[in-house]
Amino acid sequence: MPFLDSMAIMKVNLFLCELGIPTAMRPLILLCLILLGAAGLAACSLSTAAPELLPTASPLPPTPLPSPTIVWFPPTPTYTPPPTMEPVSTPDFSPIAGALLLQDDFNSATAWELPQNALGRISLGQNELTISIQTGRNSLTSLRAEPDVADFYLMIEADPSLCRDQDAYGVIFRAMSVQDYYRFVIACDGRMRLERVRNGRAEVIADWQASSSMLPGAATAHRIGIAMRNQEMRFYIDDTFQFAARDPLFSRGRFGVFARPGGDNSVTVSFSSLSLFELEGLPALPTQTPTPTVTPRR
Repeated sequence: MPFLDSMAIMKVNLFLCELGIPTAMRPLILLCLILLGAAGLAACSLSTAAPELLPTASPLPPTPLPSPTIVWFPPTPTYTPPPTMEPVSTPDFSPIAGALLLQDDFNSATAWELPQNALGRISLGQNELTISIQTGRNSLTSLRAEPDVADFYLMIEADPSLCRDQDAYGVIFRAMSVQDYYRFVIACDGRMRLERVRNGRAEVIADWQASSSMLPGAATAHRIGIAMRNQEMRFYIDDTFQFAARDPLFSRGRFGVFARPGGDNSVTVSFSSLSLFELEGLPALPTQTPTPTVTPRR
């Protein structure tokens, strides 16, 4: 439907004439009125039109929670090794051996005294000297004819094949005669001591003490070592230092071996591989710290 018909245009034209609007301006004003009317109708049509419904958004599904991750090979703590303990070296008190003076394989019957009686005997075998005592408290001793030495380092193998408890054997050194000498005594219960034999009577210089190098009652061969320098003596078993002692009585002499039973039983000990060296020196021994004594107050 047109916004202004012919009747309406005439009324508007008369109204403009009454207002004194020039004739030339009237068409322009009518055109403006027509455009304003058209714009108003368009606005009314837009306001009365039914609103367009927008689609309702569907709610989003809930976000699933993350599932726990399975660790098939869980990490293990890194191994930290314990601190390494530095080994503590064992002091070496071995004597300093010089030139070889004598190597005895026990094949010479003239080098050794070989006494025998009804109770026992000393004999030479294949590279060994054997002391066999059948019964009784009978001690048998064999001295070597030579050499006569003062300072030395001696080593000899001893094999107590039949020996128990208080049975004993050992090495004689600085022997001035068959009744005057030093004697290193080893008991078959694993103890040892040092004796001075004077006029055929034994006197104790260092009394019985246990040795960690020997098992009590075990018939095991051992290497005996003796180092002698001036008045100082040191004793070794299987190259391990045992103890030291000092004595000024005998200054030189020969050496030998012995064995004795501790009761009315048999004893058999064999000696072999004797070596005699010059002694060039002895390492210093640790100084023993004296134990303080407490004097009671009065």
